[in-house]
Amino acid sequence: MIRFVFCILCILCAINIAQSQNYVLARFDEIDYLAYKYKYLDKNYKIHINSNVFDQAVEKYKFYPEKIRNYSDSLAVVMMLEFDDWQKCNFATNVVAYQWARLSYHLWMTEDETRKFAGSFGIHHPWKFKLFLMDEANKNKIVTDFFEDLKIKISNKNPKVKFDGLNRDKILSLAARLNPERIISARKDAEARQKEAAAYEKTHGKVDQSKSGAGCGKEDCCRKPVIQNK
Repeated sequence: MIRFVFCILCILCAINIAQSQNYVLARFDEIDYLAYKYKYLDKNYKIHINSNVFDQAVEKYKFYPEKIRNYSDSLAVVMMLEFDDWQKCNFATNVVAYQWARLSYHLWMTEDETRKFAGSFGIHHPWKFKLFLMDEANKNKIVTDFFEDLKIKISNKNPKVKFDGLNRDKILSLAARLNPERIISARKDAEARQKEAAAYEKTHGKVDQSKSGAGCGKEDCCRKPVIQNK
């Protein structure tokens, strides 16, 4: 009996830890990364930073300079300089750099249709619009009708899919996972990354993970970007 009770307590403890970790992943520190007043970003999230300051940050946080290629990569460096914390850096970068194209996969719309849909509610950032749609308290008829239509679209392509017990967040995640266009795009992206990795390794040799950003554990987290507005 004692052993049984102990096992139950262990299971409950594990569940609580998992739920706690999921909550942290969902809303780290309750920071609104879109409303946050950044030192090196303007109101449109364009980067304004002195090139010397940027280069010092790249060196300090052990980014690979040759892998800094785009806005998201540059943004990661700036966010690390802003927060001095890898987890906050990753969350902030993912939120600010979230793309309309990515959201469109969740909605089964084109990128242009997604922008117009968000604009009809006066929302002009894809992450903010995703949060707006996921809000279970949002009973706007257009939104509720949208989710009903989305479930019909998914069911027509995947008749075995069940939506019982799924909240809006899970429905959007399921929609993206089953979106035929996303599947094709993901396959192409994976092939491109493999070619890119092979070309990088051929030129520079294998990446020494011990020299990458501390504690991130993933190359994507430490990707280096192209500076805008030096």
